[in-house]
Amino acid sequence: MSLRTRFAIAFFGLAVLPLTVITAYSYVSSTRALRHAVAIESARTAEAMERRMGSLTAELDRRVGELGTALPDPEDAVWLRTEDRGGRQAALALVVSALGDAARYFESVELAPSSAPSDTPDASIPNIGPGPKQVRAPILLELTTEIRKEIEFVDAAERVAVADRLGEVAQRVGIVFAQRGLELAQEATETLRTQIESAAPSVAPLRVVEPGFREFDRDLIRRGCVVGQLRARVRTESLVDTVLRDTGAEAGEIPFVIDSNGELHAVDDASAKALRALDILPVAGTEADSRSARPDWIVITRSDPASELTYGLAHPVGESLGELQRSAVRNLFVGLGLIGLALVGTLPLSRRMTRDLEALTAGAERLGRGDLTTRVPVRSRDELGQLGETFNRMATELAVQQRELVEKERITRELQMCRQIQNELLPRAALNSALAEVQGISIPARELGGDFFNFFGLADGTLALLMGDVSGKGVPAALLMANLQATLTARLPLAADLAAFVTALDAEIEASTPPHVYVSLFVAILDGVRGELRWVNAGHPAPYLVRRNGTMDRLDSCGRPVGLLAGGKYDARASRVEPGDSLFLYTDGLLDTEDASGDTFGEERLGRLLAAGSTEPADILRRVETAVREFRGALDAPDDATLLSLRVGALPTP
Repeated sequence: MSLRTRFAIAFFGLAVLPLTVITAYSYVSSTRALRHAVAIESARTAEAMERRMGSLTAELDRRVGELGTALPDPEDAVWLRTEDRGGRQAALALVVSALGDAARYFESVELAPSSAPSDTPDASIPNIGPGPKQVRAPILLELTTEIRKEIEFVDAAERVAVADRLGEVAQRVGIVFAQRGLELAQEATETLRTQIESAAPSVAPLRVVEPGFREFDRDLIRRGCVVGQLRARVRTESLVDTVLRDTGAEAGEIPFVIDSNGELHAVDDASAKALRALDILPVAGTEADSRSARPDWIVITRSDPASELTYGLAHPVGESLGELQRSAVRNLFVGLGLIGLALVGTLPLSRRMTRDLEALTAGAERLGRGDLTTRVPVRSRDELGQLGETFNRMATELAVQQRELVEKERITRELQMCRQIQNELLPRAALNSALAEVQGISIPARELGGDFFNFFGLADGTLALLMGDVSGKGVPAALLMANLQATLTARLPLAADLAAFVTALDAEIEASTPPHVYVSLFVAILDGVRGELRWVNAGHPAPYLVRRNGTMDRLDSCGRPVGLLAGGKYDARASRVEPGDSLFLYTDGLLDTEDASGDTFGEERLGRLLAAGSTEPADILRRVETAVREFRGALDAPDDATLLSLRVGALPTP
């Protein structure tokens, strides 16, 4: 997949997808907030409807109580039982007047006398007529719409006559109700308004008697005794209609009430039909229960256990949701348009970036094939331009490093050849003669060194031994070592005095080499006839002379290294030797070998190795070499370590 394609995919993933998610989230959260706000307002409306119904029933209950106080004792209300049409209408007019404008809610008023036996007089109930008190049947006054209209046309003179008769009866039972009825009519409207506006009215004792009707029950008490009951029946529909008409609904909202029989009441038939289409029946009796089969409506219901009614409000949210959807779609397309413009603007930039990257890719391929002259054009100063400059600088450095590597490989090959030549200059085979057994090795380091050793027989039957270490490392030390070894090998057989020979060599080296070049040298002659070892130690590490009885002598230095401050004096010394004695020569590279912790091999460890084990030269060299390699471990040797071992054989008889 190309970089440009990945860039487009990344741009889409980082811009379009987040915009879509944010738009969807905004729409969902806005819809949820809208529904929540509408649900809260609808619940408040349903609660207000419940309060209105409570206020209305409380007012009706109060009117019924006042009506019970205004009406006479049922036993004394003989005028109510007359067949006189005018008197009955006047009585109904009195009830309507006492109830005031609340009379429109009542269907009937029933006065039921007490159920006391007729042959048992009750002193608490006055007996108006002669003879014992008789239990009478309930008196039912129907307040239908037709009757209320008829009452309005009762003759005034007839009303006066009936009122006079009612006044006489009222005086007999000690109750004055005519004026009270007029006062009730005046106070009704103001009291009803006050209770509706008051908060949390008390629930009236309204009970369901049959579908569509409810009753108020009141005991009629006279002088502390119950003399009868008053039952006032109201039509549920009239109460509900009042509550619905008084509910202030906004445009499109539909308030409704569902009674205990599951009947739906609305302001009009059209509203009821719309509610049935929302499939809200039956409604669960829970607080603020939201029900609707359609997502564009929110229906909130509130159940009132006291009145066995459920109040609700249906609020349409389809238009608001549609506007939210349109707004979300507009925002989405506007965002996509802006993203499209940004994408169009970034295409030239991406084309330029990919062009520079393609140039870098092609240059890297040519560089990988070995063309170190490859360079890429730098067209800008941004990160891509810096990358191009870095690439060109890298190509230049690679060319330089390749030349250096070629040169280093050449030098390495030359050094390897020098090392090989150096090894060829050293004796490769052991010397086994009747006089002595001699063998030497060199443990090489990474670099060329100046160590050398040699042993050879002389014309007089003696044995010459040489070991030296040229200061410094590398090719100069190796060249000086080769030259010096050749000089020593050629001139030592002609030397009659070792001390004079080393003194002359000291002057020659000081004159022919730089001041900082010098050589530590040990030169010896083993004379079997005399049974002695004549030697000169010019600043070389002291060799070990191991006697066959196990004791060891050190052949210490007797002068400065050759070529270091020439002009010094050297002494030739002699040591007695016997068959079985061993001589061990070495360079300082052996003692200076370090382990991982930085400890050196040292003279003490070397002495223990020489004192233990076989005295065969090959065994001694193998033992020391193994110990050195194990001591050094994985570390490289810092300097060559040259070893030589000699064991004295049978000495000839003088």
